[in-house]
Amino acid sequence: MVLSRFIKTLFQSKKKSCAAIFKDVKKRRPGKADSDYLKFVLLSKPPLDYQEDHVIENILKEFRSINDLENFICDVQKDETLWALRNKNLKRKSKELTMRNNEFFKLFLVKNGTQFHIH
Repeated sequence: MVLSRFIKTLFQSKKKSCAAIFKDVKKRRPGKADSDYLKFVLLSKPPLDYQEDHVIENILKEFRSINDLENFICDVQKDETLWALRNKNLKRKSKELTMRNNEFFKLFLVKNGTQFHIH
C-alpha cells in the first residue's frame, strides 16, 4: 500500500511518529538537507500542515533538529492560535496550500513516475 508506514505513524504518539517519519523519508531520499526532512515532518502534522510559508520557514529556523521539532509539535497541539490560523487558511487558501504540500511531498514520495512505499 502507498504510504502504509506513513499512515501507521499517524496512530503513534506524536513524538514517535515525528521521529519515524523523519527517519523514513531520510532513508528513502538520502542526500537532502535536514531542513527538507524536517519540513516534511512539519507539513504532515496538524495544525502546522496548513500554515503559510513564512510561518513554516520561521518554525524551521528555530527548530533545526528532529528532537527540537518533535517537542515543538507536541507542545503546539494545544495552541489555539495556530489551530485558528489553520482553520482560516483552510477556508481561504485550502487549494493553494494543498497544492504546495502535495508538490513538496512528491519530492520525497515519487521517483521516476512511481510512488515510493514507506514501510
